[in-house]
Amino acid sequence: MSCRHFAVLLILAVATVHPLAVYASHDVPRKSAGIRVGLVRAYEDCTEPNAVHDQVVVLNSACAPAVAFSPYRFGPQGQATAQVQTVSGGIKMRFALPDVRTVGDTPVSNMTFRGRVSLRVTDHGCSSAPSCTIETFIGIDIPCVRGRCVASHMYPDLFLPTGLEGSAEVLGVDVLDAAGNRFATHGLLLN
Repeated sequence: MSCRHFAVLLILAVATVHPLAVYASHDVPRKSAGIRVGLVRAYEDCTEPNAVHDQVVVLNSACAPAVAFSPYRFGPQGQATAQVQTVSGGIKMRFALPDVRTVGDTPVSNMTFRGRVSLRVTDHGCSSAPSCTIETFIGIDIPCVRGRCVASHMYPDLFLPTGLEGSAEVLGVDVLDAAGNRFATHGLLLN
């Protein structure tokens, strides 16, 4: 038996005793490195429609009245956005709410909101299966000065063991007020 055949047999014998996990790599869509979303006021969920629109076009039901979770509101310059992107060595998160008002229509000051991004991470980090899914969230404090609430933060690669790939499904982007109520959430303004 040649040395080459012996080496192949030795590798096969070791692989039988200590199987090596072979992971397929995750697909990498060209523009999957980040998201940017607009934020709208968060209202209570409509679980049972209790009113009908006067002029039905596409939607045939609604909940009335709309009840906001938080007493704060957007002012006329309230083009709020949230951005989450992967960068070298981690995840960068940024929230910008340029015009947040109190019930009395004064700009919010000396208060901190909380930005939260809920994620479902699928990777190759489970020892008992080729992939696993966890749900988690990352968040940052967003201080407000004269109605302008802005913050950004860099998270190191906490989610994946070194050398593994994964994908993160963004389940929700929210801004919570100091009482823990959802003030804003990702969405569209229909008008």
